[in-house]
Parts: sequence; structure tokens; C-alpha cells
Amino acid sequence: MIAAVIKQAQSLRVRLRGKGLGAVLARGAGGAFAVRILGTGLAFGLQVLLARLMLAEGYGVYIYALSWTTLLAVFGRFGFDTGLVKFVAAYEGRREWGFLRGILHRSWQITFAAGLALALVASFIVWLLRERLAPALLPTFLVSFAMMPFLVVAQIRAAALRGLRRVVIARVPETVFQPIVLAGLAALVYVVRAGDLSPPLVMGLHAAVVAFALLLSCIFLRQALSGEARQAEVQYRTKEWAKVSSFMLLMATMHLVLLRTDVLMIGALVGTTEAGIYAVAVRAATFVLFVLQSINAIAAPMISQLYATNRQDELQRMVTLAARGIFFLTLPVAVGLMLFGGKVLFLFGDEFVAGRLALTILCVGQVIGAFAGSVGFLMVMSGHHREAARVVAASACMNIILNAVLIPRFGMRGAACATAMTTVMWKLWMLVLVRRKLGIRSSVLQVI
Repeated sequence: MIAAVIKQAQSLRVRLRGKGLGAVLARGAGGAFAVRILGTGLAFGLQVLLARLMLAEGYGVYIYALSWTTLLAVFGRFGFDTGLVKFVAAYEGRREWGFLRGILHRSWQITFAAGLALALVASFIVWLLRERLAPALLPTFLVSFAMMPFLVVAQIRAAALRGLRRVVIARVPETVFQPIVLAGLAALVYVVRAGDLSPPLVMGLHAAVVAFALLLSCIFLRQALSGEARQAEVQYRTKEWAKVSSFMLLMATMHLVLLRTDVLMIGALVGTTEAGIYAVAVRAATFVLFVLQSINAIAAPMISQLYATNRQDELQRMVTLAARGIFFLTLPVAVGLMLFGGKVLFLFGDEFVAGRLALTILCVGQVIGAFAGSVGFLMVMSGHHREAARVVAASACMNIILNAVLIPRFGMRGAACATAMTTVMWKLWMLVLVRRKLGIRSSVLQVI
């Protein structure tokens, strides 16, 4: 029996090393999942270290300024973080090297300019409000905003690597390099300065690490490009790229609404204490999305390339494999959180166990949504971004309405129901659109 198991394991290893769709999808998704888990652990460790070294007041100033910069960076990317995955994969598949070089050039130019403009406007606003800000907050904000142009370009370079299906190496600069180096620098400065670790200083260290991460991403991207791509004459389709990316930006904005509305409305309608408990439940529920995000990281560029080269049968097969992987790997994670959610929430403190029912509802919504497969990326990567944007926008509006109706009566449970129902609604809506527009069966129920 042991010999049979070993033989099966060796056979599986050989298949995973192959060049078929299943092997490529499995390798990419597995690598993305591993890096995502590693990055989550490193990020958590970094935050614990900084909180202990800076104490609550200093850490609060740092994380508040960083949160604003991270939020503004969504608009600084101008939707190119998704648009690049679509176009780079398509151009590589069609061997249109001139346009591939063109979008790499134009995307960083546009996003750097957008990031710089946002940084200048944001800096001017906080300067006007300086009398109302805590003493350490103004310089921390200014340093954080100065980092923004480099932050958005680094994220754009990572998106280009994902478009080239380098999904693991794309995440290394941000999720592995940054937390390790920042933690080391912060600890070193803390020792050298005998405990003097101010928020502006830490933000300056963060900015320096982001700059080095950008350099690392540029090196990785150059190595990932073929010789033909590096030598091709640059060609531009700026109007087309900007138009598509603007729809991607709209979708990203609406996704922010979907992700943040419930917590914000609980805080406004019920109170910050219940909002804090619910926010922890939401954070715990994001573990269910790890599988979906990992598979989509490699599935998205494959969808774009297969669709652009009219390989419909291969696209259906890849979508089938992705749908099965998403559902059957998501289900045990969700069930585990539903069974042991109380213990997970207890790690944050006794009072957070009150969010267990909300966590269960959120997990149920994610499992039902997983039936649909990678519908969002199927729409976007196949050029149906307008329809996808309408679906997400309508879902965001519905989410606000449901939260407004359910939260006053049911509190956290109402917010969780609103989010779960909205998730199921937009997934099923796009499922129908994928079938009608592309002729692709993306639901796991249709492909088992």
C-alpha cells in the first residue's frame, strides 16, 4: 500500500511538471497561495513588531497615515493594475511585442503622474489642516504621500509580471521583501537610537523600502520579458488602454464600497464597538478568499491569452479546472471557520467571540459565490469590462440599501447578511453574463 501511495505521488509530481493547462494552473495557484500565506504571516509579524517598538500612540499615527496612502493608491493606479494583466497576457499570446512594450512604458508614466498629483493635492490638504492635526501626524502624512508615486508604480510593475504569468515572483517584492527589510531596519534603528522610533522616521524607512522594492520589480520584469519583446519598437494605443483602465478603476472603487460599507455603516448606525467586533469577523472570513485569489492570480492572464488567441476549447477546459479547484478547496476552509470560528475570534479577545454568527453568514455567502467560479475575471479579461462594471456598481448600491435596512434591526448579523446576499447576487449575475456573452460554463455545478 505504501508503495502504491509513493507511486501515485511520483505520478502527480510528473504531471505537475508538465506544460498542460492543469499543470500550469496548479503550479501558479499553488505558488501564489504559498506566497500569500507567507506574506500574511510576515505582515502580521511586522505589525506586531512595530506596535511594540512604537507603542500604541506612535503606531496609531503611522498606521493611520499609511491607511490613507494605501486608499489613495487605488486611484493612483488608475485601473492599470487589472488592465495590465489583460493586455500584457493578450499581447504576449499574439506576439505583439511593440504594443507589449508600449503599455509597459505608458502605464508607469500615467500612474506615476497620477500618484504624484494625488500626493501633491493630499499634502496641500493636510498642510491646510495642520492646526487640527497631532504634532507627529503632519510630517508622517507628508512622508507617506511622498512615497505614493513609487508605491503605485511598484504595484503596476507587479501587475505586469502577473500578466506574464510570473505570479509568484510578482508578489515577492511587496509581500516578502518589504516586511522583512522594514522589520530589520526598524529594529536596527530602535537599537541605535535607544528606543527613539518616531512615526515620521518609520514612514521614511517604509518609503525607502518601497523604492528598493520598485527597483527589484523592475529587474524581475526585465528578466521576464523575452528578447523579442525587449528589442521590439515601441507602439502605443494610449486611448484604448486608458479607456479600459478607467472602467477597471470604477470596478476597483465599487469593490472598495462592497468591502468597506458594512463596517462603516455598523459604526455609524450601531456603534464603534460592534463595528470593531464585526471588522475582526470580516478579516477572519477573508481566509476563505485565499484559494479564489490564488487561483485567479494565474487564471486571469491565462483567460486573457486564450481568449485573445481564439482557443475556446482550451479556455473552457481551464475554466473547468479553475472552477473545481476554487470550490473544492474553498469548501473545507469555510467549513473549518464555521465550526471553529469561535476559537479563531477568541484569539483577538473574549468580546470578539460575539462575531461568530456574522462570520458563519459571511462564510456561507463565500461558499455559494464560489459555485460561480472566476466569473469576474472572465468578463474583464475577455473585453466585457463595461458590463462587469455595471454589475459591480449595481451590487455596491444594493449593498448600501441592504445594510441600511438590516443593520438597525439585526446589527452585525444584518450586515453579514447584506454582504453575503450581495456577493451571491453579483456572482450569479456575472455567471449568466459569462454564459451569454462568451458561451463558457464557469459554474462548478455545470462542469462536475
